[in-house]
Amino acid sequence: MNIVTKALKWYSGLLAFSLIWLFFQKRLAWTLLGSSNPFTLGKDLVIGVALALGLVFFSLFASRHFLWAKLLEEEFLRILTPLSFRKIFFLGLSSGIAEELFFRGALLGGTGLYFSSFLFGLAHLIPRRELIPWAFYASLVGFIFGCVVEIRHTLLPVILAHSLMNILLIQLLNRRGTGG
Repeated sequence: MNIVTKALKWYSGLLAFSLIWLFFQKRLAWTLLGSSNPFTLGKDLVIGVALALGLVFFSLFASRHFLWAKLLEEEFLRILTPLSFRKIFFLGLSSGIAEELFFRGALLGGTGLYFSSFLFGLAHLIPRRELIPWAFYASLVGFIFGCVVEIRHTLLPVILAHSLMNILLIQLLNRRGTGG
């Protein structure tokens, strides 16, 4: 079973668990995913895209200027290439939706910003020396995403940012891996 198939199974389970948890918290509502007000919806979309592009830019900058990020990129290059754009899209989308519904949707309200960010980082901790910085980076990103949710009161910007960031970074890795 390849990494994408395993990931999609994991994210499907996490999504189901998150939706059930939110249901029992009596917090499962469409407003959690966005506003019906076009102005507010547009603002959330702009925030999500801007956040994704900012994080992609930071990741690219870090991989060019910091050894820890270069090593991390090399490890991801080994793990996440070659993948078709279709697989990259579904991997990025499923991770963004499932992780945000769990960490910022179900967990944030009950555990608080700092602890949910710490748990997000911990979930990205893979006990391999090259991947340990990813957990710290994920904690920081989780904190930023948590702040956005607390300010905007919706998951839409962070779901969009998380999904788009993953899609763009994995696509860039695959272009680098294939020399294209």
